[in-house]
Amino acid sequence: MAPPAAVYMLKPNLIDPRFRGFIIGRGAKSVLGHKRAYDDLLVDDGESLDWRPQSLSKNWIPMPVTGPVNPFNDYPCLEIAEPVFSRRAIDALGDMLTKNGELLPLKTDVGEYCLYIVMTKLDALDSKKSRLCRSRPGTTALDIEYFAFKRERLPGAAIFRVREHPNIYLVTDSFKERVEQAGLNGFNFIKVWPLPESANYRLDEAARRRKSKTIKLAGQALILRFRLGKQRPNPREKKLAEHIQASLIATLRVRSLRERYLGSVQTAEFSNGEFRVFCTCPDCEKLGDHLADWLDTVPWDCDIAIIKRFGNLFDKKAKEEHVLMRQFVT
Repeated sequence: MAPPAAVYMLKPNLIDPRFRGFIIGRGAKSVLGHKRAYDDLLVDDGESLDWRPQSLSKNWIPMPVTGPVNPFNDYPCLEIAEPVFSRRAIDALGDMLTKNGELLPLKTDVGEYCLYIVMTKLDALDSKKSRLCRSRPGTTALDIEYFAFKRERLPGAAIFRVREHPNIYLVTDSFKERVEQAGLNGFNFIKVWPLPESANYRLDEAARRRKSKTIKLAGQALILRFRLGKQRPNPREKKLAEHIQASLIATLRVRSLRERYLGSVQTAEFSNGEFRVFCTCPDCEKLGDHLADWLDTVPWDCDIAIIKRFGNLFDKKAKEEHVLMRQFVT
């Protein structure tokens, strides 16, 4: 079997805001007796080159997960980092997944998804030619700045980890081609091998992201402000805030990439006597107009206002427009 022509770091799509991930839901428990469910996903003896993935399949109970994942996302990941595949992706990738890891069903409200534990660990990295950042000799790397592989140890590889870094997921060109042939969504392939010795795959990826047309989908922001009765929320306001956030996520959710996208919820918080919901969007004017009727239905007893930010969510120098949408009358 011929060795692969290229190796890629596998990441979720973090550029396009329509592709969001899962987080571990309330009530999730470790199936291995750890304090946290997430600890099950960590490898044993992670600083040693002899680290081992933890097998979960025999004890697995579907983990509850949540998050604004759209049903067309075939690779949403869990907590940004851990691989998660849709049923469509599982069917398309088939033996590439089953031969190299464990597929573990998740409990979601958006469709059939499985957490994936990559069990294949290859001693294929050429550590002398690669650039590794270690805390001390003989341990796993904190980072790999440049990948060089021993080509003869890669034939048959599809999805794997290297012994020098258990938290980097790598795939070969055959895996990437299968994803593209099946028309799967949500995958980001960052080429790490072969590259010139002077190359920096992170800088190349950052440049690609800046040029991406989808970055404009999060080019502006809308902040919803719900004033509290007092400085701190009472139990009723906390419950209403959860309902408002869930309702807004459902209102903005798109069912396909062809559907008109107006924006999405990024986060929410209680701060300075307000409940605030932060949204990214391509056009804050259009999103504000779209949400006007929805805001009229929100059962909130105090003032409701919005901030239209004509720049991205983190651009504090961007022009802003403050609009009072509803005033509480005593």
